[in-house]
Amino acid sequence: MKSKVLKTLKATLQDKIDSLQIDIKSSEEARNSDTKSSAGDKHETSRAMAQIEIDKLKQQLAIASQQYQTIAKINSEQKHIKAGFGSLISTQNATYFIAIAMGKILVDDTSIFCISINAPIGEKLAGKSVGESFEFNGQSQQITSLN
Repeated sequence: MKSKVLKTLKATLQDKIDSLQIDIKSSEEARNSDTKSSAGDKHETSRAMAQIEIDKLKQQLAIASQQYQTIAKINSEQKHIKAGFGSLISTQNATYFIAIAMGKILVDDTSIFCISINAPIGEKLAGKSVGESFEFNGQSQQITSLN
């Protein structure tokens, strides 16, 4: 299951990276083809706004690329005795994958919550083993499986 989760995460991130690269290229082409009008200030404002948008897209691309590199370090064959980075953890309430903060993804009709080790729930799970319990949002959960 962990290999399927990783495959899904990688595909999702690659799609996001590809989309951002297309958006950046398109925005740069639009900015560069903007013809100078007689209202010079309007032209400069338009180019500045386009550059701000390009910078935002590039920042998003850097984050997505970093996330991809982070999950690429995870060995899907590694078995975990204690919850930590790269662990797939099931409780009676949910399944969590400690890697990057991506929210909920669907793998084989199972909802998997992709969380960072630094997220509040990640901190509660870290170091726990099968059979151990933790409390989150006023609800007690017990780890039923760990991979």
